[in-house]
Amino acid sequence: MDELKLGLDLGAVAEALAAGEITERQAKNASKFINQVKAVHEKPLKARLIQSDRGQFLGEAHPLDCGAWKAYRYGPEFRDGGKVFPSLEDAEQFIING
Repeated sequence: MDELKLGLDLGAVAEALAAGEITERQAKNASKFINQVKAVHEKPLKARLIQSDRGQFLGEAHPLDCGAWKAYRYGPEFRDGGKVFPSLEDAEQFIING
């Protein structure tokens, strides 16, 4: 099963299912895994993790297609959806200083 997943070949998963080598559930899970890996390969995550001077992770900043950055502070604020800033430096300052 791991060989099928790591091969990232949906055709091989279909062949294994047709040959009775794996169950429908295994085929579904392998296909889902492969599609998620391919999505990450096509559009890798480019988030920046922001740390304090003491090494504590305070939040993360994500680049937006328009060139701005969306900053998320860890903690209760994280679920609020973050705030958009024109530069990475501004996003970092928001995360560090609140």
